[in-house]
Formats: sequence, C-alpha cells, structure tokens
Amino acid sequence: MTTESIMVCVYYGPTGERLIKRGIRLSQLLHCPLYVLRVDTVPDEELDMDEVRYLSVWQRLVKEAGGEFINIECKDRKIADTIIKVAEKKNITQLILGQSGQTLWQQMTKGSLVNHLLNRVGAIDIHIVAVKRSNDQLEETHELGVKSYLVRSGDTFQLSETPTGKDVREGVFFKDLHTEFDSGLFKLQVDGSYIYVKINMGKVTDPSAITGKVKK
Repeated sequence: MTTESIMVCVYYGPTGERLIKRGIRLSQLLHCPLYVLRVDTVPDEELDMDEVRYLSVWQRLVKEAGGEFINIECKDRKIADTIIKVAEKKNITQLILGQSGQTLWQQMTKGSLVNHLLNRVGAIDIHIVAVKRSNDQLEETHELGVKSYLVRSGDTFQLSETPTGKDVREGVFFKDLHTEFDSGLFKLQVDGSYIYVKINMGKVTDPSAITGKVKK
C-alpha cells in the first residue's frame, strides 16, 4: 500500500485546471489519495461569474478523479500557514503549486510563500509547475480561435460573425470551453499592439480597453 498523498494548491485563474490535471495524473501513477486545496481571501458570495465557473470545473474534475476538494477562506491572508495546516492534517507527501507573475497567488509562489513552505513542511516534496504563456494557456481553457468582429452597440461592442456597422474591429474570438454562451476572450490590435478583451454573453465587458475612453 502506498504511503504517498498528493495535494494541489489552486488560486483563481485558468492555470488551476492545469495544476489539478497534473495532480490527477501523479495520483493515478502513484495510486495514492488526491486533495485539491483552494485558499482564497475573497468570500464565495463575492466571486464573479468567471471565478464561479472555474470553481465549478475544479470541483467536478476532482470528484471525477475520486479526490477531495477542500475550500478554505483565508481572511488574514496567511496562506502558507493554512496550506501547512491542511498538509499536516492530511499527511501530505507531495505538494503541487503553480508559478507565474500575474495574480496574488502566483506572485507569492515566486518568493516568500515557497521559501516559507520549504522551511516548515519537513519531508513534503514541493513541485513548482511552470505556467505556460498566454497563447498556450488558451488551448487548455478555450476553443480554437475563429475570425470574428466587434461591432459598436451603444456604449460597448457586440460580438459578430460579419463586419456590419460603422465602428467595426476585426480580431480572433476564443470561446470559453465551459460555457454554452458567447463568452471568452477576443484578441485584437489596438495602437499597434495586440490585446485581449473579455467577452461576456456576446458583449465586451470593458469597452474602454478598446476606445481608451472610460464609460461615465
């Protein structure tokens, strides 16, 4: 019987699913228990639509893999202490974290959090998983991009398959894998640089990213 036990730590963002899948593969390889820990400083009732969707997908993946999903709200931001407490309770031997520089969690994994854990976890092995570039991440969280258009509609822009209208922006639409609606990311060129804008239910959520003008 194996003495290994794996815990994946996730924070809001598309990389969480990738980390969980890595943990699932490792737990299946070692034939050992799998735990996924979400430590967040934001209460569940304050999550936006994207965060709720990510959380739902994570929970489904863990359940289908026969693992246990642990959700802990950490108001005092002592994330490392919470991770250590759960790891000790579950007798964790393998800990998986993600590394990038875009979110609070990801920033912490680049420095103090990892150092703190290394000094306190004892015999636990820590795996730092490098996060892919944005374009590579889209392949795991969104459908293949298709040529589309953003057409001015009042104070915002509407997603369209045809360039009909006076103010039209051409680009590529990446639909989120976990929705039946036209929600995802739209890549377009603004002032000589490519940017990604969020699309929710067929409309741009922040038109100022395109026009430079903040809606009053």
